[in-house]
Amino acid sequence: MRLKRFCSAVAVAGLLVGTSWSTVPASADSPTPRTAVIVPTHEAYPHGGTTTVGQGLQQANSNAQLAENIPASIRPEWAAAPSAHSCLNEDSELTTRTTATNGKYTTVLSTATCSRISVYRTSTGKKVWRKAFFEVSSIVSDGTFVYAYTEDVNGNNNIEARRISNGKRQWRHRASSSPRNLVVGSGVVVNGSQVLDAKSGKLKYYLPEPTGETSNDPYTLVVGGRLYRNTNAEVGAWSAKGTLLWLYTKTGEHFEGPGEGESLVQYHAGRIYVREATADEKPTLVLDAATGVKLGELPFTAQPLAFDGPVAIFTQKHWPDNDRVSVQAVDLDDSHVYWTKTYVAQNPEGRMSLLTPPVIENGLVWFNLDDPAGDRSILVALDEVTGQQESSTSLACRLRGHHSDGAAFGTLGVAQHRLFVPSTCGLQTFKAR
Repeated sequence: MRLKRFCSAVAVAGLLVGTSWSTVPASADSPTPRTAVIVPTHEAYPHGGTTTVGQGLQQANSNAQLAENIPASIRPEWAAAPSAHSCLNEDSELTTRTTATNGKYTTVLSTATCSRISVYRTSTGKKVWRKAFFEVSSIVSDGTFVYAYTEDVNGNNNIEARRISNGKRQWRHRASSSPRNLVVGSGVVVNGSQVLDAKSGKLKYYLPEPTGETSNDPYTLVVGGRLYRNTNAEVGAWSAKGTLLWLYTKTGEHFEGPGEGESLVQYHAGRIYVREATADEKPTLVLDAATGVKLGELPFTAQPLAFDGPVAIFTQKHWPDNDRVSVQAVDLDDSHVYWTKTYVAQNPEGRMSLLTPPVIENGLVWFNLDDPAGDRSILVALDEVTGQQESSTSLACRLRGHHSDGAAFGTLGVAQHRLFVPSTCGLQTFKAR
């Protein structure tokens, strides 16, 4: 039994894969024979350029930008960061973690013991506005507004919307208890169980409390006019108006089967992908987005997937020594592995890790790899068809008064013919050489 082959090449997101898994079939039908090689998708470049929203590049949390055309050979463009000493009584470098762009403006979240939201001109890196906060846990953007989960010195948590062009606050609303779960789409902002109007910030309705098992921090993806929520016990779908469409109850004792735990799901070609989020290396759950029917299982992944048609990019952390990481291209129909690329620490005490989930662009797989020396990270591009490494770019600090200090975990941005790379030395951007 296998997942039915996808008919179209649509973008999806990249996962961290476990060691060895078998696909659980969606049906007993004979599968369509897979293609002999991966065929990268190249969509038409849209008028006005490509954008990101701050969650897996695309609204579907897909970690793919199939309309971009950046080659493996790149050169540094602009870099920007708040002052390295802008936090009171703190000398740690602010780490860039999340970016979003509507084409004209690029939004950046930088954090240390305080937080800064900065907006730059995408074409030049010139600062447009910057706002300081005690703490910001996450940001997303719909292109018009930047939505942020903030905390003040008194411990008050809020969701606030600021206009991306000038930083003017549009609204503020009391947040729920889910700082990492902030998603915008289809005219709503979702945080925890509350669904807010994206323009006014007014509460539209609450999603019902999860059943069967206490949910600590549920994640809700909004795409195509639907809300897909993942809790410890179940995955559910609602219309944008709050009408329940379906509920899927997870299997296993204490719901510890495929898709265990809570993570932001991914949507691709009519399917919902639920990755395991508890480090127990359970399979990835695949559901039909229209009905909630289980279609099958895919290998474990600890990071979001990056999809291109019937293929996804998985990555594997090698336990318990953590001395290597592997990146794999896997067929979504039968878990066939097209290629594997493994990186091994250069010294016995070394640890290897991917600092960003892989993203797919222009037939390339991009990710930020931790340098074994530990003083900087490396931006890597692999050929999507063969897995061969096409380029390796050091992310050494290039901003006066700043320095590289530790690892920067975040999400790569791909838009407007640029790569937006988070680092401990601010945001670094790259273009074709």
